[in-house]
Amino acid sequence: MKVINPNDDLSEILATGKIHYIDLDLSTPKSLIQKLKTQYPKLKIIISHHDFKTTPPLKILKKTVTEMLSKGADIVKIATY
Repeated sequence: MKVINPNDDLSEILATGKIHYIDLDLSTPKSLIQKLKTQYPKLKIIISHHDFKTTPPLKILKKTVTEMLSKGADIVKIATY
């Protein structure tokens, strides 16, 4: 797994075709996610949400998953306390 340095040029790294999955935070704008999916159609998008203080009720977790999918997630990842 390669961790991308924030100073790296993401488009240059993705253009190599060597990146198959990218993990983005739930706060990532939908427009950026859609742009990535359009420019790199083979790229799989993981959208993550982390709550290190609590585990929300199931109803809230389901709402979070729905939001992730509506943003274009191929895979959702939720980490809670």
